[in-house]
Amino acid sequence: MAAIEQTLGPGVAHLPVDPAHAWLQRTYDRTAGDYRAQDEEHISGHDYHHLSRILQDVSSAFGHEIRALDLGCGTGRYFHCVRNARELVGLDISQQMLDAAQHPVRAEDVTAREVTLTQGDLFSAKFPDGYFNLVYCLGVFGNGCAITARACEQIWKWLARGGLWFFDATDVSYLPRRARLKKNIAARMYSVLPTFAKNALVKRTGWPPFFGNDLCGVRARLQKAGFIIEWITSRRSQLPAGAGYKLEVLCRKA
Repeated sequence: MAAIEQTLGPGVAHLPVDPAHAWLQRTYDRTAGDYRAQDEEHISGHDYHHLSRILQDVSSAFGHEIRALDLGCGTGRYFHCVRNARELVGLDISQQMLDAAQHPVRAEDVTAREVTLTQGDLFSAKFPDGYFNLVYCLGVFGNGCAITARACEQIWKWLARGGLWFFDATDVSYLPRRARLKKNIAARMYSVLPTFAKNALVKRTGWPPFFGNDLCGVRARLQKAGFIIEWITSRRSQLPAGAGYKLEVLCRKA
């Protein structure tokens, strides 16, 4: 496998701005060792095999070598699933996760010619416009992280023309209407609070806000940003809190 190098992501000194992201950073720093140990078990599960097949097929579909971005890479759980990569960048908010990602699961199967680990997030990292042919993001959108118009616009900028974005997101469509409405209102309220109020809320609850998603809402945001949706589906999956549903999306920059 290629040597894995670490770089300091631009803007790291200012990370994280949002209290929810600060909570996530502290939690992932604290649990990185356990998370890496769980990788060995995770790769024997159905969800892993399902996602790894998609990632292998998507990354292999290009007729040339690619640059790929693992957004929220954690411990590098999916590095070995990427094919055809000249460069693979792992971006994560947690330095401890990135330290663990220097020795990812199935490291001997990582085929990228160059792997670079960078601390940062979607809004602090600085990459040239059109730099990546593939961006993938698995297990990120839900607790503490939302699929916003701004997020879609940032991914659009980083993708080359014809580039692909593959991601999953917690789906709340299966919830009763009352519960779904309650979660949506809470997420919207959090998004407009001033920083001191967000800090107080996260401290009081001990948990970041939950940003649920539904197929129609995600489709609308992607199309507004200019993406062509190749496919979008909802699938029963194993979530941190138990079995639930996840949206899985593959879209293309026109």
